[in-house]
Amino acid sequence: MKITITIIIVIILAIDMIINSFKKVNEQEAYIIERFWKFNRVEYKGKIVVIPFIESVKCVVKLDNRQFDLNFLIAILTDNKVIKNKATVDFHIIDPQKAAYECEWLENQLEYVGTGLYRDCVRKI
Repeated sequence: MKITITIIIVIILAIDMIINSFKKVNEQEAYIIERFWKFNRVEYKGKIVVIPFIESVKCVVKLDNRQFDLNFLIAILTDNKVIKNKATVDFHIIDPQKAAYECEWLENQLEYVGTGLYRDCVRKI
């Protein structure tokens, strides 16, 4: 009796591992695949197979055009006048590997860069 329950549990776990090893990558996404916790490859749209216990999906990177707002940017001109403005940043990820490994908080870093570029452009006016 105990052996049959154990065999049934092992079979259920094996079926679950096989089903979860097949994944589908959507159109505007990229999967970062790691093998033994190190970068192995980037998978783009289509069906992929991830080997259980050996490979894992580190993250899913969105490749579509994204936009976020830079609210109420403040810039001081050369004649000490203050300008308040709103701006938006549109961005598109070209290299998903670099986006996954080199940027911890991508939108925060883009916000700092966008704010700095805005202030530089306004000061030149």
